[in-house]
Amino acid sequence: MLVYSTPPKEWTILPSRVGKIQVGHIVPLSVFTQRPTFYQGMYADNLPEIVLHLQKADIKIGLEYLIFVRAIYPGKDIKTEQNTGTGSTLKELKSAHGTLDLYHIPEPYMCSVTTPTLPNVYFQFTSCDDAKMNGKVARVILWWRDHKLA
Repeated sequence: MLVYSTPPKEWTILPSRVGKIQVGHIVPLSVFTQRPTFYQGMYADNLPEIVLHLQKADIKIGLEYLIFVRAIYPGKDIKTEQNTGTGSTLKELKSAHGTLDLYHIPEPYMCSVTTPTLPNVYFQFTSCDDAKMNGKVARVILWWRDHKLA
């Protein structure tokens, strides 16, 4: 089994997508050539979701209607073109992306940071106080908010 020490360049967090996987669009056929595993997970207010897990790339894809990408959960080694992602600080996010907005959200992450330069990308911290005190991004999620089919 091939294990990447760093993800291939194709796996980069971009506005509304990671590589060719885009929120609000049909799952690309190339995803299925990577033999994803399926499982049932939970999102938001403990609502069930079907998830595809690309183990080699360490990407999870939350599905809507079984074929549309509702959410993308990139692994800790997948970064933006500016090298931000899981493990980045608020200061690093601001330096790389400029304007940031912080939002209080429900547990377990409790604080979400967005930037206009990366629509639909959410950098999540355990709390906004932690984010302001040099805490690190605990999770990155790309989320399909509009619910309009592409």
